[in-house]
Amino acid sequence: MWEVLVITDRTVLANLPVIVQHYKKEKTCLLIDIDIPYDSNINTQKTEKLSSYKDLEIEVSRAWRARKNTCANYSWSIRNN
Repeated sequence: MWEVLVITDRTVLANLPVIVQHYKKEKTCLLIDIDIPYDSNINTQKTEKLSSYKDLEIEVSRAWRARKNTCANYSWSIRNN
């Protein structure tokens, strides 16, 4: 799924990851978020994104009965020259 709102039983503030891969046979789920922060913000942005999607990871695991969930954040930096 691409930029689809993830519906859960409980309210989760960060429920719009960029890509959601749900493998029903393996009972796994992959939540992918992509962002492009400035060079100085890359570490803080990555930490904030991963921690904000932790609640969504727990809710998806419970709702979709997934055994393993992975939340990935891909960051590319922009340099102002």
